[in-house]
Amino acid sequence: MRTLKKVSVLICMILAGFTSSFSQSIIVSSEGDSAIVIGGDYAAKSFYNTFFGEHYRSAWLAKIKVPYIDLKKEQLTPLKQGGGFQTTSLRLQRPDGSQWVFRSIAKNVEKILPEDVRGTLTQDILQDQISASHPYAAWVVPGLADAAGVAHAIPIIGVVKDGPELGEFRETFKNLLVLYEQRPYKNMTKWDNYYNAKDVENTPTVIEKTLDTPKHRVDENNLVRARLFDLLIGDIDRHDDQWRWGRFKSKDGTVYRPFPRDRDFAFLKADGFFPWLVDRKWGNRRVSNFDYKTEDPVGLASGGNPLDRHWITQLEWNDWAAIVDSMKAGLTDKAIEDAFLRWPKELRDLHADELIGKLKARRDKLHETAEIYYKSLAEYVDVKGTSKRDLFEVRRFSDDETIVKVFKLKEKSGKKDYEYYSRTFKTSETKELRLFGFGANDVFDIDGKVNSAILVRIIGGEGDDQILNKSIVSGGKKTIVYDTKDG
Repeated sequence: MRTLKKVSVLICMILAGFTSSFSQSIIVSSEGDSAIVIGGDYAAKSFYNTFFGEHYRSAWLAKIKVPYIDLKKEQLTPLKQGGGFQTTSLRLQRPDGSQWVFRSIAKNVEKILPEDVRGTLTQDILQDQISASHPYAAWVVPGLADAAGVAHAIPIIGVVKDGPELGEFRETFKNLLVLYEQRPYKNMTKWDNYYNAKDVENTPTVIEKTLDTPKHRVDENNLVRARLFDLLIGDIDRHDDQWRWGRFKSKDGTVYRPFPRDRDFAFLKADGFFPWLVDRKWGNRRVSNFDYKTEDPVGLASGGNPLDRHWITQLEWNDWAAIVDSMKAGLTDKAIEDAFLRWPKELRDLHADELIGKLKARRDKLHETAEIYYKSLAEYVDVKGTSKRDLFEVRRFSDDETIVKVFKLKEKSGKKDYEYYSRTFKTSETKELRLFGFGANDVFDIDGKVNSAILVRIIGGEGDDQILNKSIVSGGKKTIVYDTKDG
């Protein structure tokens, strides 16, 4: 391992001589009421690009005009500084209670590095790889999201105007090039792009609510749509904090619709020899090069995979295919082309034709991409109950199909109250089903006589659970129970 590290450092030192700079500075100058910006200095010579990638260096170096964002005119009061591993952000609020956010266009990798690596050539190399992300990708996403039927912010790219309104955050944010957009927060009834939601929750709260009672459910159709859109635009950064959830009342309870956030990593261009190595299935599969085909949908989607496995469990392939058809119908050639009109001409001349061509090709292959990811999720499926009393009915209907239904039980009588989950699983798609009972006194009822079947694992959880296994599988033991004898 030490030898490999020394060789890697040596290679980096040799190649570093072929790059002009690893700076991430952004130059800002004034022109009337507007600002002229040139992004981070990621210039590099062609030999270096062969190994580390051409990326979007020309976009970072582009000279463009953007507006100044005046806190006084916008009636913005700074609340809290934040940010992820690479971005600096500032949360702000207007008098009407709506919240907004600044996110720096420039990224800094220092925060994600160990102390002994900071300030070294390794940091310089990693900082240079920021040029794989397009600095202005989030600017064009709204038009694409609209066409695909996905909730989205409406960002503005601008420079924060210096002034006392910035308060304690003045030194950090004055004259900073930022992405400025509304933050999904509480009452969004004025915003069509967030479905006029009356309330908004974060991911941990929605997980807690949906595990507490089946009256709270996630809109699985819209979540699949949002995740397919992530695959379409190549957005690799979809961890649980990249989502907010609009809360809507229905006749059956409460439904949460997904609101994706932060599109900084759309269109990631991981070209060059070393990024290509990282992109392999045996490397960091999440680092996926945005090309005319989604080569590894499972790897690209892995950042959001835990949430997908938690909530995308009920829809079958026919449901996915219908969502793809709907998305493709909206994502016409014109809709894709029009989305890039938000860019100034200087940016369109650099990358619009390339990205439009790739998006059209990825749209045309979206069925294939979706099916690959669907099959990866269908192979091992978690069916989760709630903290209330639940009945899991498993019917081994044939060698090819297993039907799973979950019912809410009445707390006192234990009789069926209502059904809240149903799916027919195919033996050709699914290897294992994991049934999680969580709390209360749950019932697991398995029946059916078949020659071959999907393996069912029952995880009883707390409470005095009842397990009724009347199924017979000639191919061997296909039901496994995890629980304590007491309870």
